[in-house]
Amino acid sequence: SGSAACVNMLLEYGARPQLENHFASPIHESVKRGHRECMEILLASDVDMDQEHPQHGTPLYVACWHQRTDCVKKLLELGASVDLGKLLETPLHAAARKSSVEIVNLLTDYGANLKYRNSEHKCALDLAAPNSSVEHALLLREGKVQSPSPQ
Repeated sequence: SGSAACVNMLLEYGARPQLENHFASPIHESVKRGHRECMEILLASDVDMDQEHPQHGTPLYVACWHQRTDCVKKLLELGASVDLGKLLETPLHAAARKSSVEIVNLLTDYGANLKYRNSEHKCALDLAAPNSSVEHALLLREGKVQSPSPQ
């Protein structure tokens, strides 16, 4: 249940940190559960941080979908591809769907493309709840609204 010592022991005894099957890989599971330390150990074992699983997407997409801000920050710091998600859905789409303004801001700070459209031909702004903080943050990033001037 998120034990870094357990992950280290499994790797030491030859466990494969990246699987080639329909199950979520260890990094996807670590991110999904918000176990940042386990995620970092796996990444140090040369796991592909941009590995796109057909059902789950990339680790960054999973972190955004499950609102694991610490994992999102670390993956971005380590160079995860900010626009690679799950098929045509980007991590920004996931953050907008989940109404996570902090993650939307992180992704856009790292250069997420606001214009990418998913298989429904929708960009992240289209997925944000109307009049929400996420919609406002995306409109700010697109330059369609002005931020309030400091008083």
